[in-house]
Amino acid sequence: MSGKLGEIESRIAATHQLDAVIAAMRGIAASRSHEARERLAGIRAAAATAGAAIGEVLAFATEGAAGGPAAGAGGGDVCIVVGTEQGFVGALNDELAEHALHQDGGAHTYRWLLVGSRLASAAASRGLSAAWSAPMAAHPDAIPQLAVRITDALYARLARGQRAARISVVSAQPGESRLQIAQRTLIPFEFTRFRVSPRAQPPLVNLAPARLLSGLVDFYVFVQLC
Repeated sequence: MSGKLGEIESRIAATHQLDAVIAAMRGIAASRSHEARERLAGIRAAAATAGAAIGEVLAFATEGAAGGPAAGAGGGDVCIVVGTEQGFVGALNDELAEHALHQDGGAHTYRWLLVGSRLASAAASRGLSAAWSAPMAAHPDAIPQLAVRITDALYARLARGQRAARISVVSAQPGESRLQIAQRTLIPFEFTRFRVSPRAQPPLVNLAPARLLSGLVDFYVFVQLC
């Protein structure tokens, strides 16, 4: 009897230790999640500023509306899917992989750029191969560097002549209490989304309008990835 009691006490102690580890992991995750949500306001403000600047340029330089990265016909679609690096996220990666699998079964030919090792694993288990993949950032401070890696990989494909009819990004919708998957089109770039206010006098610029617009579009795409 004493042996069984000792075994039960050992199991109870191990359970308490596991509870402490899980509580610590939850605390770290909650802290990272809170910090990431705080960054969203700054990212959205940057996007709004870039969007306003694009509208200003379009008001006096409509001939440059083709600036920025361009899509090409006949190249299929490129989709960037953003998942997670670690577990403890419920069905997020499985839902994202299923969404990608459903898209891949459509009429278009997709090339997948996957972010997050858990997502890549979930996609591979469903027979979905990645043209490129990268680990998800472990901390909000690393998000800009990750966005640079994604844009570099994306633009390198375009520079090699691997054209794409459409480039989109799929992720969980940030700031929602329940899982919602959002898909946004990056390229072709939709200039009609920006408010254009004609001005009697154009703003003073130090770059050619087409070059300025191209740079603003590149920055806007970068911010959207962030």
